[in-house]
Amino acid sequence: MLDRLVPLGMYMLAATVVLGCPATKPVDLKPIPPVEPATVSQPMQAAEIPGSKAVEPTIIVHSASFDCPACDRWIAVELPNWKSLGWKIPKPEKDAIAGKRYPWFEIIDGDGLHFEVNDYLTKNSYEVARKKALGSK
Repeated sequence: MLDRLVPLGMYMLAATVVLGCPATKPVDLKPIPPVEPATVSQPMQAAEIPGSKAVEPTIIVHSASFDCPACDRWIAVELPNWKSLGWKIPKPEKDAIAGKRYPWFEIIDGDGLHFEVNDYLTKNSYEVARKKALGSK
């Protein structure tokens, strides 16, 4: 290892002399002056925004307009679980959008975050889609 560093050091020294590059000078560091803490005369008061309230968490189910076993299974198995957790789930919308997998879901969570889950909705797929939506904000 040392046998590789010695020629490199000699090459750099020769290049400095030949090219006339000045040797590096030590940097003069000056002390940073102390910063006085900011003083606040009065703490900020939380203001209530008129008409603001928590958003009711809602799941809008998009089901295929044709026979959809996955849609029927979600409605039979998962829908009661989500309702028991306090989610509002209106009657599933039957639509046919090209390129969409069914069922797919529009989610409006309690924080007002609106995003889609383009897969079978479970707790895990909800968490993944929510993190993705939060990351894009």
